Order: sequence, then structure tokens, then C-alpha cells
Amino acid sequence: MRCQIRCGHLPGDYQLELLITDGEKFGRAEASVSVDDFRKGELAISGIALGKRFHTPSADERVPTRAPQYVPLIFDGQEFTPAGDTRFKSGEPLMAYLEIYNNSRTDTASPPRIQLEMKVSYSRTGELKVDTGLRPVEAATSTGNSAIPTVWTLAVEKLPPGTYRLEAQAIDSAGHKTEWRAAQFNVE
Repeated sequence: MRCQIRCGHLPGDYQLELLITDGEKFGRAEASVSVDDFRKGELAISGIALGKRFHTPSADERVPTRAPQYVPLIFDGQEFTPAGDTRFKSGEPLMAYLEIYNNSRTDTASPPRIQLEMKVSYSRTGELKVDTGLRPVEAATSTGNSAIPTVWTLAVEKLPPGTYRLEAQAIDSAGHKTEWRAAQFNVE
């Protein structure tokens, strides 16, 4: 089951309560949700969406490929599909999609350069398994949008079975840093 909740784009912390029933049985779930204000900072980073596949979007606009209320996650001309299941088998691709928001207002001809660091740690021990170090992020062609989509593909066959934490942080040449964002996944 997928559920989309519109919160009016108001930043803040929310408590989500969900009640599901089939008429006889019911289930209840609660979760804390934070909505960030990406407009207030100089540099910000989205949450991390994990996926296993991507495809070229249809050039024929008459062919609907998704519900109209969803915004596709596009990187380098490919549409990234988030996975509902974050369990990955050896040999299966693990792709991490995120967006970096560069809201700096600068009068200089060259905006600050942005770099991204991603780390993978074994959840049980905290042992660092992968560290990309700082890598440059190239902004896509100007679309009037300050979001810079980024995809990183991780070779899970190099990781032993277990639960892992993937973390990402962006840094710009003006000295601004985002908070670390994280996502959990399992390797089977």
C-alpha cells in the first residue's frame, strides 16, 4: 500500500497515525515525520531514496507512465524508481537517489562548487565499509530549479549479508554543509 499525504508544504515535525482495516481486522501504525524548509538554508539535502531500477521516460506525452500527482525522479535523462523493499541480493543493483538544494544567492559569476560524500556502515557494529570521500557534484543544465539530482550506484556484492546504514552529506566551496541524511538497507 502506498500513501501520499499533503501537508501544505509547511516545515516542521509531525506525528503520523495510520489506521487500516478490511472491515473485520485492523492495524495501526505511528511514525514521526519531519518536513524540512529547504528555502531557508544556503545548502540543503533531501532524504535518500533507494532503488533497484531506472528507465528512459516515454517521449510520447500521451502515454501516462505514472499518476499525474507524482513528480518523477529524473537523473541524466533516466527516471529512477524507488524500491518499496530495501533488501538487496548480491549482484542486484542498489541505487541511491537524492537531491541537493543550492539556495545561495550570489552576485558572482561562479556559484559555489558542491561536493558530496557518501558512507556505508555496518549497522550492528558501526564499522565503516564504504566511504566515497568528497566527490564533485555537477549541476544539471539550468532549469530554473535549484535542485541538483544525484544518483550513486553501490556494488552490494562487495558487502557481506547484514543491515547497513547509508549516509550522505553535501558541502560547498563557501563552507556550507548540510546535515547527514541516512537510509537503511539489507544485503542478503
